[in-house]
Amino acid sequence: MNIKKAITQFAGACALVALYASNAQANLLGDAGFDDNVLGAGGEINISTGCFGGSGGVGPWNGFNCAFIRNDGFSLSPSNAFKTFFNGVDPNGVYQDVAGTAGLTYTGSVEVYNWSDAQQTLTSGAVLGVKLIWLDGSGGIIGDVVTKGDITGGADVDLSATDIWTNMTIVGDAPAGTATVRFQLEFEGAGGAGFFDNASLTAVPVPAAVWLFGSGLVGLVGVARRRRKG
Repeated sequence: MNIKKAITQFAGACALVALYASNAQANLLGDAGFDDNVLGAGGEINISTGCFGGSGGVGPWNGFNCAFIRNDGFSLSPSNAFKTFFNGVDPNGVYQDVAGTAGLTYTGSVEVYNWSDAQQTLTSGAVLGVKLIWLDGSGGIIGDVVTKGDITGGADVDLSATDIWTNMTIVGDAPAGTATVRFQLEFEGAGGAGFFDNASLTAVPVPAAVWLFGSGLVGLVGVARRRRKG
């Protein structure tokens, strides 16, 4: 066993591990702050499907039912946030699809705002959610996980405080057969509107095969050194 060659291979494996770990922590979502389109104060882009018209999507985001990108002056990102509300059909919201890998743990996160405006503030009938949906290679749904928030204290996250941003996070393991991960922000029920900003989706951990490869090389180096001493 050539120790120098084994060490070189091990160094390459370590670099691969570091590169994958770095990429795994990167945000997989595009236009995560909804700011790719510059809007003036009070401006909006209607990406709804059947709600006051609407384009159905913009950039990487796909709206369903009532969905708007707006500049209402209180976003966390430079100017815009995502707004959705009930208009006779549940749920309403927006989603983005990214390539997925079975066995990885995905973490989705978003900041949510309950505006105190009389026509916008959330009521007891409203439930906001951040959801991860697992899709197979043909686009079929094979599972999902969701974190929900409301103002009643009956959901996962308490959104009763107004005019502040509250984090909602969801974590899930992609099941066997996962080809696509859908990150979805949604509004169910009636009463007020939900505002979302600074969305993120990350994937961890490093696949076990990479770690095993590195560990195996360490073992080979140890064996080679013992043989050389012998």
